[in-house]
Amino acid sequence: MQELLSALTKRRSIRKTESNLPLTQADLAFIKKTISQLEPLFKDIKVDYRILKREETDCNFGEYVLAIYSEKKENYLLNVGYMFEQLDLILCAHNIGVCWYGWGGIKEEVLPNGLEYVIKMTLMKCEEQDYIRATPNRDTSFWEGEHQELFATCKLSPSAHNSQPWRIKADADTINVSRYISLMSSVSKLLTYFNKIDMGIFLCCLEISMKDKWTRTIYPETNKKEHLVTIAQYKRS
Repeated sequence: MQELLSALTKRRSIRKTESNLPLTQADLAFIKKTISQLEPLFKDIKVDYRILKREETDCNFGEYVLAIYSEKKENYLLNVGYMFEQLDLILCAHNIGVCWYGWGGIKEEVLPNGLEYVIKMTLMKCEEQDYIRATPNRDTSFWEGEHQELFATCKLSPSAHNSQPWRIKADADTINVSRYISLMSSVSKLLTYFNKIDMGIFLCCLEISMKDKWTRTIYPETNKKEHLVTIAQYKRS
């Protein structure tokens, strides 16, 4: 994961909806090869994907759309976010613009292998001028305690509606990561779905930021306290 640190610290956002530069067959082959090498959070959760032309979907930008599918097991959304944020960072470093796309559905909701649709990512060829630097959230209240240097990097993590659901409490040898439960009842169910993916994205970015060795423990989403759900704990090895 450390090889992704440079890509994370230089994380950029794509700010255009069309491209005059088509993705080549070599680009598509590179995307597929990269996906095959992504590191899962849970090796026992099956994940699959389809690369579709945008016109085959309800997405309104991008040239291609990556539809992500998963076996529905505990923490499967966390796993999808963790895996495919690696793809986001790698492709961006190779001038392939990526955008998480949560709205709408997909024609093929269930694959023949039984895996179910989770979320989409749009893909398009980009040039340097098509990007802007990702803007970090300057609110440091998300992270309480030590290791603020880690937050300086992983606060670049993207999230649905920029909701940034992560809450961290850290001391010298322990980092506890929780997910904040939205109080907006009108959107809480949908936002909770995406925020579970967001937490996987955040864990990916957090681990990329870690220079020391830490031992990770992932918890089932049953440990709730007020408006927080315990997601993970890292212990210094």
